[in-house]
Amino acid sequence: MYAAFKLFRIEYDSPVGLSACLAVTRNLEIRMSVRGFDRYLVAIMSVIAFTTTMVCLKGVLLARDFYRQALQAQHLQTPVITGNVDSPIVFIGDSRIAQWSQHDIFSARYIGYPGASSHQIATQFDSELLGKNTSIVIIEAGVNDLRLAGVAPGRVKELVDESLGSLRHLVEDLVSHVDQVILLTVFPVAEPDLLRSVVWSDEVQQSIDLLNRSLSQTQWPSTVRVVDCDSALLALGGKAFMDTLHLTESGYDALNTLIEPLLAPLPAATATPNVREA
Repeated sequence: MYAAFKLFRIEYDSPVGLSACLAVTRNLEIRMSVRGFDRYLVAIMSVIAFTTTMVCLKGVLLARDFYRQALQAQHLQTPVITGNVDSPIVFIGDSRIAQWSQHDIFSARYIGYPGASSHQIATQFDSELLGKNTSIVIIEAGVNDLRLAGVAPGRVKELVDESLGSLRHLVEDLVSHVDQVILLTVFPVAEPDLLRSVVWSDEVQQSIDLLNRSLSQTQWPSTVRVVDCDSALLALGGKAFMDTLHLTESGYDALNTLIEPLLAPLPAATATPNVREA
């Protein structure tokens, strides 16, 4: 109270001084009330923020666990088969192969297992799906195995070894049925979007790089050729990728240009209309 009087330099017994004193007092009381309310509001917001963080963290952990279980599940995969049934050229792989049929320039046949790992493809592929004229097979698979690295840290080498073994099994089965096998390296991946980043890590691309090096260094039968796809796709930058895992038309155009010289010696495929099988 005395500070208020000194502030206004007015005598205590004057009407003006008394009014000024009361005004300052009320102002101080309001400020103290506001500060108390602020502390109460901050406490409430802190509790809400903590609860929200814990709920989000639990949700992330559940999402990662569900994603890991989904990738590890060995469900029967129904292949999506499109293209020319009489073509000497057959593409086999995951959803990237299934989508390649939309950018076909070879009048080829495409057998894609969307979402399948290389193990699933190797164990579930039936050579009876090959046409009677098939002489060359192009394979691309493995990314669905290696996505698991995003939610299973420290397992890069294990996942790569398993994928390499599955691809070897598939190749060994095919070389007894066709004249040549072209094994494409696993396509690189783009940056994950916000939702996928929850189940992603740098170990995914690291595992892809390690598998591709292993494919190049493995001793394959003389009728098997490994083709590196990285340079063709990475040269396009972001234009090659539709999303984290899948390619754009430009990406497939680059791959068509890459492998076309390898297929040139083959006889032209019979002009049979493209078909789609369930």
